[in-house]
Order: sequence, then C-alpha cells, then structure tokens
Amino acid sequence: MIVTETEAMAHSVGSLLRAQASAHPDRALVVAPDGSRISYREVDEASDRLALALREQGIGAGDHVAMMLTNELPILLTWCALAKLGAVEVPLNTSFKGMSLEYLLQHSDVSMVIVEEQYADRFDRFAGTVPGLRSAVVVRPEVPSGGSGAELPWPTTEFADLVARPADEPLEIVAGPDDLLAILYTSGTTGHPKGVMESHRCAIHWGLNYRRYMAVDPDDVNLLFSPLHHAMSQFLGVMPALLSGSAVAVVNGFSASGFWEVCRTTGATLFNFTGGVLSFLWKQPERPDDSANPVLRALGVPIPDDLYPGFESRFGLSLLPCFGTSESNVVCYSTPGEVRRGSSGRPVDEFVVDVVDDDGHPVPRGTKGEIVTRPKKPDSMMRGYYKQPELTAKVLRDLWYHTGDMGYVDDDGYLFFVDRRKDAIRRRGENISSFEIERVVNAHPAVLESVAVGVASEHGEEEVKLAVVPMAGADLTVHELWDYCDRELPAFMVPRYLELRESLPKTPTERVMKYVIRDEGVHEGVVDRVSDR
Repeated sequence: MIVTETEAMAHSVGSLLRAQASAHPDRALVVAPDGSRISYREVDEASDRLALALREQGIGAGDHVAMMLTNELPILLTWCALAKLGAVEVPLNTSFKGMSLEYLLQHSDVSMVIVEEQYADRFDRFAGTVPGLRSAVVVRPEVPSGGSGAELPWPTTEFADLVARPADEPLEIVAGPDDLLAILYTSGTTGHPKGVMESHRCAIHWGLNYRRYMAVDPDDVNLLFSPLHHAMSQFLGVMPALLSGSAVAVVNGFSASGFWEVCRTTGATLFNFTGGVLSFLWKQPERPDDSANPVLRALGVPIPDDLYPGFESRFGLSLLPCFGTSESNVVCYSTPGEVRRGSSGRPVDEFVVDVVDDDGHPVPRGTKGEIVTRPKKPDSMMRGYYKQPELTAKVLRDLWYHTGDMGYVDDDGYLFFVDRRKDAIRRRGENISSFEIERVVNAHPAVLESVAVGVASEHGEEEVKLAVVPMAGADLTVHELWDYCDRELPAFMVPRYLELRESLPKTPTERVMKYVIRDEGVHEGVVDRVSDR
C-alpha cells in the first residue's frame, strides 16, 4: 500500500506499521541475509507483544530507552515497540564504552537499557552513576555463546521472554505524529556527542522524500548494512518501506567481498552508503557476473568522480548523490538522468538550500561558503539538540540551519560539497580541501583508502598529513606516493607527512574519524618529507 503524503501526516511510526500490516499482512517487511522473510503482520504482532511487556516493566509515553543492538531483528522490533508506546528511543553506537558511554546514559535520561549480551559487560560499572536507569533487557544470541559473564546492576529480563509473552489485550498505539520519536547521538569530532531530537513526523518527512526521489515502489528491497542506530538506515531505509509497503534487507555490517552475493540472496534493489563503500567495491577483483545483481539504484556520498561511469556500467546500477545531515534531513537529491558528476544534486521542493559567507550573507553562484538550509514544511528537520539550547541556537540562527559544511552552488542550482569546515586545511595562505586530496590519492591503484588532515606547522597555520591504507598485497612506499602526489596534485596540496596504516579509525557507519588521525599528530610511524630528504 502506497501511503499518500496527506495520509502520512496523520500517522506515527507505529500506526504506519499497523496500517501496512492490516492492508497486506503477508507481504515481507524484513529479508534476512539468508533470504528468509518476515512479514508485516509478524513484525507488527511481535512488536505489539514486546510493547505490552515493556509497558508492564514501567515503560510508557515519554520514557527514554537506550538500545545497544546490532543489525538483527531485535533492534527493529524494539524501535517499533517503543514508537507504539510513545517512548523515545536512544540508539547507542556499539563502539561506545567506558566514560563515553556513561556520558550518553547520563545525558539522555534513560529509564531502561536494552543491550545485546556481547556488550553487557560495558554497563556493569554504572550502578549508581545513572540515576534514572532502573531496569535492563538482555538480548542473547539464538545460539548460546557463553555470554559476557556480566551481571547488570539493575533488574534484568530476557528479550526473548518479552517477545514470546502472550498478549492479553490489544495494544493501543498512543504515539502521535507530534511526539518525540528518537534522540540520535551524532559522532561529533569535538566535544561530547550531540543528541539530535527527531519527531515521528520528521521521520515520515525523511521517508516521503526518499520514496519520491528514489522512486521506491512496493516491490523494492532496500539493503540496510549501515547500523540501524543511524538515521541512514532508520529514516532512509525502514521509513520508506513503511510508506510504500516494500521491504528492507537487514544485514549486520558491510563486507566488500560478499556484498553482491548478499544483494542477490536478498533480492536487494536499493542501498544507501557513506564513507569508502564504493571505493571498496570498485577495488574488488572484477568478475564476469558483476552486473548480474538486482540493485537498480544506490544513494549516498561521497561518489569519487573517477568512478563515473565505470562503476555504473560494471555493476549495472545508477549512482545518485545527495546531501543531508542527521539534523537537517536529506535536502538535496539526484534522480537518474539528471546527475551532475561531482555534485550532491539539487534542493528538493521541501527545503531551501543556500551558501553563505562567515557573516551569514549569501555568496554568488560558484563561490564557496557554508551550506545552510531551512524547511518549507513544519517539523521536517530536527527540533534541536537534547539539553543543549545554546548549541541549538548556534546552529539554528538567522532562520537557517548552519551545517558546518563548505560548498558552492553552480548556475543550474546543483550543490557541490567541498569539505567539512573543520576538516579544511589552511596551509601557507591556501585553503585546501581534504576531500580533494583524498579523491586523488584514492585513485592510485595500490591505495585502498586514505584520509588527509591538517597538523600544526612550525611556520604557523598547518601542514598536510596523509594516512593511507594500501591494497592487500600491494608493495606501496611513501616515496612512491609522494611521486604520485607531485604528478597529480598542486604543490600546495602535496602532503608533507605520510603514514602507511593497516586501517583507519571509523564509526560503525564507515565514516573515518578524522579527529583521531589529527589528534595523533606526527608520531614515530609518520614520515616527514622534509627530514627524509
């Protein structure tokens, strides 16, 4: 069932699931990695049982519930159950632990934590340090693994018992479109993570725009390998499915070598990506059946310019660049046949996008500045940062959301992303795009991925540091890379410092944590071109 925009505005996440389960109960909502399917009715009924059980545990409208779960069915059932109750999900990045995790639990005011057994031992130290946290639910694997051995310091129940509990009464969905759905903590590069507040209606706006510009129909299957604790999978995956009666294939993580086989097994027709996903897939050994996959369209950033059109022809799909943030929604989309290489697409009808200077004044077309945006419809972007009013006011000023991203708009209205403001490098009077350095270096046949950052210079401003992960088995040296950079980059962009690494630090959504490379500075493993001469 395709839900119209007018109909969607009256719905919450839970009522959308209920409506689709009533309209076509046996259609698949979830496709597992092995190709098995779980219907709308099964997800609706299981999330009802879970919601009733959580309500017995004291969880109701307005309560905050933290989740530390990987991409398996429990995270989707939990999301739906909390949405039906009017509770607020606080999905936690599974990489958090120690003091960082303690901060999130304290800051988000959670009443309950739902955690996979493999992460349970991270929580046993927080007894008495998170005042409002009063209960826990543990998700154990279907095949016993021996567990972490942790004893959680709160009354604890088993997830499987809650889902299996018979429902003694129908579940009334109490959440409405105006209610808060989620607090999504972004992996900020400075300071503590920020809690982005999203309403049910905001999530529906995300889904409606994606459905429209990605032409999602009931027969599509969206492959979700990005963690479901992230807006990309929740709002650009599950939400479009609930609005169109289509399915999502939920897999736990990204594997370049096994990616296309997963697509074939699940029947995936769409996927979303960030980070180096395309580069990883492109640098896999070519196979005669590369194009023999069901994927038709892929949305995301960045799309290295040198992959057009080879990637599309090799794998038989359309690459569609976009631009958005967890705070703003996706505000620029591209459609097949109207892609401008190197751009992030054009603004959607529901948002205004502009580029401004440091004083907030619009700059001429083709001039670089900060990307700003504002919605034309209410509640279609974040409501602000949880318990951070000053920061909210800082980014939502002059009637615009200030993204912190640098870019420009061409004469035809296409947006071009240049760099994060804080990732731009200032070297000897020149402003350098780290994105541009990485784009060129990643084109080297022996480079798997790279990251460029600015580090302090004895001459003031910064020097360029480049960290590179070579392809497996490649015999790559820093001197070969310097020679390559001398040929392919302007002299002011050529890095002074080079480091060969086995891997780059990343978030679970495959975004490189540049601040880690930056904070490491120049250490023993980094080669200085000046002193190496």
